[in-house]
Amino acid sequence: VYDKPSNYSTQGTDNGSYPEAFQLTDKLLFDGKISVKNGQFEFSFVVPKDISPDYGFGKISYYALDTMHMVDAWGAYENLVVGGMDTNTAPDNVGPVIDIYLEDKTFTSGDATSNSPLLLTDISDDQGISFTGLSLGRDIVMVIDGDYTNSMIMNAYFNIDTDSYKSGSITHQLSKLNTGWHTLSIKAWDLHNNSSEAEVEFYIDEDSDVQLSGVLNYPNPFSNTTKFDFRHNKSNSQLNVEIRIFDINGRYITSISKQLRTIGFNIDPIEWDGRDSNGNKIAPGVYMYNIMVTDSYGSTATQKQKFIKIN
Repeated sequence: VYDKPSNYSTQGTDNGSYPEAFQLTDKLLFDGKISVKNGQFEFSFVVPKDISPDYGFGKISYYALDTMHMVDAWGAYENLVVGGMDTNTAPDNVGPVIDIYLEDKTFTSGDATSNSPLLLTDISDDQGISFTGLSLGRDIVMVIDGDYTNSMIMNAYFNIDTDSYKSGSITHQLSKLNTGWHTLSIKAWDLHNNSSEAEVEFYIDEDSDVQLSGVLNYPNPFSNTTKFDFRHNKSNSQLNVEIRIFDINGRYITSISKQLRTIGFNIDPIEWDGRDSNGNKIAPGVYMYNIMVTDSYGSTATQKQKFIKIN
């Protein structure tokens, strides 16, 4: 949704030229995604506080995609009246809620990350988020290590939630950072010109050995299939995983080998059908398993656990 056209003029600096006035519809008020049901849709949004109160015609641009048949459509409406001011709006002096994560949403401030962590940020405010660049200085801004001279405007990375003007998220891969402690802050504004800022600390140690935590299988006990899961400290890495399974007396049952390309510190669980190396279903009882994880540098971590097979 666009505001009224803005007035501009060419500079007229070339020989034989002169300034020429023109209008351009370039002030974006809202950019969102709406669900279409049975060919119909509706949406609402908050108009930014900084628009000119003068009345004029704005513009709505539409683009739609039928994801079942991959047929698209587009159109525009150019008689939208924009202007004035709502004097009954309740006062609001609270900025957006900002939640920052690195690698995945299990991150907490102070965790270790890779040297190129994935930034995940959730931003919400009942008055909407300023991300269209309409107002000078009302952008979403990221700052690393307090270096404001190299701050980064994140408007283009902000994806507003479908059927909402109140919330959205940022997903952005950070470039390679040096080993050591770092800070990252995000500042955002709502459409009533209230700002908030959130900051996290994180530590990068690319040379550290592989570390495992949360090693388990589920369900446990199980009857037919189970899944092995764990957390690690090697985001954006190639990991070789070997799971060796033994009965309670230490006799070998089978092995499961996987190569994983990690994103974040969690893995896609590794499923096992409860069969031995000969393809036979194992008998009910208590079993042990040994998970060994090796990174591309040869660092290896090992943990042992038990499970129960029933039926």
